[in-house]
Amino acid sequence: MTWDVSGLCATGSHDVVASDVFVPHGYGYQLGTARPVHEGPLYGYSVLGLLSVAVAGVALGIGRGAPDDFRLLAGAKTPTGRRKALAEWSIAQARYAEAEGALRSGRAFLIEAVEGVWQTLVRGERPSDAQRAMVRLAASTAVVGATKAVDAAYDLAGGSAIYSDHTLQRRFRDIHTLTAHVMIGQSSFEAAGRALLGLPLSPGFL
Repeated sequence: MTWDVSGLCATGSHDVVASDVFVPHGYGYQLGTARPVHEGPLYGYSVLGLLSVAVAGVALGIGRGAPDDFRLLAGAKTPTGRRKALAEWSIAQARYAEAEGALRSGRAFLIEAVEGVWQTLVRGERPSDAQRAMVRLAASTAVVGATKAVDAAYDLAGGSAIYSDHTLQRRFRDIHTLTAHVMIGQSSFEAAGRALLGLPLSPGFL
């Protein structure tokens, strides 16, 4: 077993080895170098770009659940030594709103960037490096927003979230495992900055 990790356990990203097996030409694929064999807008975009969007989509799903979990908890929980429910705390209200804003902002940016590339492909044109870099930036930004939402909900939930069977505990582990993914790391922000400044980008990044 190679996928013995703290979060995203269900993805089962195990190493697979096939020995002495003949694979006919056309059944193999070299990531990053093979050209698409099908027509249509979906196949006009890079695999790495699509992968970054997929990773961001998972993060947004995890992030969406965290504020929802906290909202249910906040109305029912009165922390030890307090007289009011957690939902009545001003700090909880402010951080919850910030988390919701960060999550929704990241999602909106990702949809905007993907839609821009999609419309370019529908017109039969090739997306610019700036467009493609912007999708990577939007994906990374969406993950940052989702992580902020999870962290805020986890922190505000206090001791309720530390138990392994609590949904916020699972979301916390999942989102922080996902942030290590190469598709949405610091290099995405660096490359987007280069593109916005008119500097050349590494072909492998796009």
